[in-house]
Amino acid sequence: APLADELRTSIAVASNDPARMVAEAERLTQTAPRSPTGDVVRGRAALLRGDLDGARAAFEAALKLAPETVEADLALLRL
Repeated sequence: APLADELRTSIAVASNDPARMVAEAERLTQTAPRSPTGDVVRGRAALLRGDLDGARAAFEAALKLAPETVEADLALLRL
């Protein structure tokens, strides 16, 4: 269920474990492909790994899905 996946993704983000974050983002993308949350979480995981190009690509993907995604907009401004 998408709500359960959103909750698992939130827990993964709180863990600050990039591998766990990406795994849950992938699961969320499967169950809610139109949600930008998976891309935002992938972007946050990339930042934790120091992968600025990967972070930029993920945040840009989130904005393509939902241009009003404030977290992705702010993250791109900080890059």
